[in-house]
Amino acid sequence: MKTAASNTETGSFDQVEKKLVQIMDAINSIRPIFFKNELKFSKKAKEEKLFLYKKLFPERVLGINKIQSDYNKILDDTNLSKLEKVDLDFILDLEKIGFKKSQYVNEMNVLAQKEENLNDAFFNFFIGESIYFNFLSSELRNIQYKLDGIRRLNP
Repeated sequence: MKTAASNTETGSFDQVEKKLVQIMDAINSIRPIFFKNELKFSKKAKEEKLFLYKKLFPERVLGINKIQSDYNKILDDTNLSKLEKVDLDFILDLEKIGFKKSQYVNEMNVLAQKEENLNDAFFNFFIGESIYFNFLSSELRNIQYKLDGIRRLNP
């Protein structure tokens, strides 16, 4: 069994390490550009960005209205009690915490509408928060799909 690296292997590892360091340096030099807070826009461009942010962000990124609509459809479905226990428990737990009038959802919607929150740092925060909304939306879609299947089997 070989226990020591040959000169050729050591040279190869040194070259790989050198290239890796160069790549990491290049990545690290680019990174500040992505997190820069103050991009210079004209007043008109800032107004357009604000308009798009207010109109698109709550619905397109967070999907707030769609989530509320899906949840209400599931609650109103006559086959709700026929769901598997885990799905039924999830919906009933959402109902117990008052999700229909969710304070969290309302506060996120209000925060998304505030002009002072139109900055890259806050936008990055919202992207992180959107993960919760994506998971919830996905779960509600899965449950809705199951209810549709139950409805097809029991017309």
